[in-house]
Amino acid sequence: MQTPMADGADDVDRVHEMLEKEKQSNKMDSWNKIDKMMKVRKLNAYADRYGREHGLSIQEIKSLKAFFLNCLDTSRLSKSKDVIYDRETQEIKDLPSLVFHPVQRNFTLRILDVKRVSTLKALAPRRKKSEEEGATEAKETATETTATEATCSL
Repeated sequence: MQTPMADGADDVDRVHEMLEKEKQSNKMDSWNKIDKMMKVRKLNAYADRYGREHGLSIQEIKSLKAFFLNCLDTSRLSKSKDVIYDRETQEIKDLPSLVFHPVQRNFTLRILDVKRVSTLKALAPRRKKSEEEGATEAKETATETTATEATCSL
């Protein structure tokens, strides 16, 4: 028979093992399933690497990190297609929409969705009858006003 103290230690060990397994499985998640703090860390690491590769100053790297934080807050980097993320190495490979403007020295995200359809194309076509009816109504009202003017002049 085990003592109550030994049972408590076994329970703690099992809970600890479960938490470790969950932590390892969370690390292998896709970009859209990672929590915000992990995204910030990975984006900051990418900003450092991007700055070294492109010869950016420390101030520009800081502005890139602030830009990434703003993009996360406005959920512009939340989709899996916005970020090329390698699950095995757990690092960001590329941000295809990231653009650095050398003249203005700032960063922007381009819209990559080519499939956007104009809202005007989605609307129903105009009816030609209503235009013709409107024109005939205008003619009728014009004739009525001339008829009333003619009666007043008598």
